[in-house]
Formats: sequence, C-alpha cells, structure tokens
Amino acid sequence: MFQKDGYYFLKPLDAFRDAKFVVFIDVDNTITSGPSAWEHLHQAFNTVDEGRVHTELFFKGKIDYGKWAELDVGLWKGRHIREVHEALSDIRARPGAKSAIRKLQEEGAFVVLISGGLIALVERLAKEIGADAFVANDFILDDEGRIVGPCPQYVSMEKDDIAKNLMSFMNGRPHVTTIAIGDSVNDISLFKWADFSVAFNPSHESVAKAASETVHGEDFHLAIQPALKFIKSITNRKAN
Repeated sequence: MFQKDGYYFLKPLDAFRDAKFVVFIDVDNTITSGPSAWEHLHQAFNTVDEGRVHTELFFKGKIDYGKWAELDVGLWKGRHIREVHEALSDIRARPGAKSAIRKLQEEGAFVVLISGGLIALVERLAKEIGADAFVANDFILDDEGRIVGPCPQYVSMEKDDIAKNLMSFMNGRPHVTTIAIGDSVNDISLFKWADFSVAFNPSHESVAKAASETVHGEDFHLAIQPALKFIKSITNRKAN
C-alpha cells in the first residue's frame, strides 16, 4: 500500500491509470450496515449526547463540515488509536461485498472506497473486500498514538471534489467512465458528477432522486447489478 496526496492505493498507480471504469463506493451503510464509524465511537466513548448537539448544529447550517469533525474529535482527545480500532472492530462488510467487488474488477473497474468515515475502519474493510484504493478521514495523533485532533484534509459533503482530484492522476487520459454507489445525502454531489450512480438503501428521498437507479436489500451484490448492466452497455457500444 502507498499514499499519494491523501489517497491510499492497494494496487499500483498504473492499474488506476489503465482502468476502463472507476467505481466510487461509500462505506458507512453502503459497504457496511448499521451505525456509522462516527456513531460507533460516540457510543463506545459515551459522547452520544454531545455528538447529537454537533450534528444538529451542522444540519441547521450553524457550523460547517470541518467544524463538525473538529468538535466531535475534540470529545475524544487523549484516546489512544488502539481504543478506536477496538471500538470499530465489530463493524463488518455486508454479505457479498468481497465477491461483488471482484465482479466489478473483472469487468475492468478500479474500485475506490470514498468515505466520510474513518481510516481506522476504511483501511481494514478495503483490504478485507479487495478494493483497489480508498480515501477517508483520519486523526492527528501524538507520539504516543493518542488523538490530538482531526486531520485538516477530510472527506467533506462534497465528495465529487475528492473524486475529481483522484481522477486528475489519470495524466491527461480521455474521459474515463465513472460510477458511484452510496446511500446518503453526503453522496449526492458524487451522484450528480458520476456518469452513472446507484442509491443503495437511500436514507432520504433526495438521495434516490439524484441517482440513476435505486436498489434496496442487504446483500451487496444487489447494489452492483445496475452498475454491471451499465458497464456492459458501455462495453458493447464500444465493441460495435
């Protein structure tokens, strides 16, 4: 694994540049189910009530995403990163996630996990399900591995900006087809930017409206079926 400008690659960068398609997949409640990584930590560290106040401030427009992250992480200052990994250890990928990722890759896709969640979880899941790269939020740690604050380069609500920056690594290649899979309002900007998008168990009607197709279910194979159909339509069109 290597890092480039905040993006973590589990495959060589040339594999990304040679990809026929790039598929961006959200993590919390998309690859996983249940509470988000942030919610898990609030529960584990007994900061649920304080965290709820921060969430309300954000959705009322009184603080931005960066301040929200700063306030939340401020509740956990001094916690060791080991405690974070322990708190997130019970979060697992959905049934079918690993084989679904493999199917996308067999069709020439480079799969990127793009998450407003935490690297402490996303890195483990990316390796477990065989994703090609990932980008997520992280903590600043002191020399002993204790939390000092959030890293300034965080994944915000505008995931399309994160995806666009990653695509710039293509080094002038013509347009490469992009696909996005997610569930929440955080994914809407990504849906609008991508060539094709799938809302998987959307959390709000606005998410479903922004996506090319909507799917409900527990097995992650269901989420990729529209994407595979889209990929094959593109492949057949180029063949003809």
